[in-house]
Amino acid sequence: MLLMAGNVILILGGTREAIEIACDLEQIENTTVITSLAGVTRSPRLPTGKVRFGGFGGKDGLFDYLIREKITLVVDATHPFSETITKNGGIASKKAHIPILHFSRKPWRKTPQLRSYEV
Repeated sequence: MLLMAGNVILILGGTREAIEIACDLEQIENTTVITSLAGVTRSPRLPTGKVRFGGFGGKDGLFDYLIREKITLVVDATHPFSETITKNGGIASKKAHIPILHFSRKPWRKTPQLRSYEV
């Protein structure tokens, strides 16, 4: 997908990678970047651009938000365990005919050198 000036990009965030993606996308002239955070962390590290806190009200609420805010691209950069927003993002984006990019981390693997404790 070619990004051009005038895009309104919604990042479904909450990860370090989402912050980095927002910073990179903010460099595109005349592009608005909105990062959505669930609002469950007391003092989250905030990305550049606009920040939205709280849920959307399910897939229908997210669809309405995409249309109302004239979103042109959705980037899902949520935590791997955030299955609901990933699912709702896919459904709402498809319904709104808006492209969605899904960022996924490599799986965490325990190594012999890693000192970790299970609680």
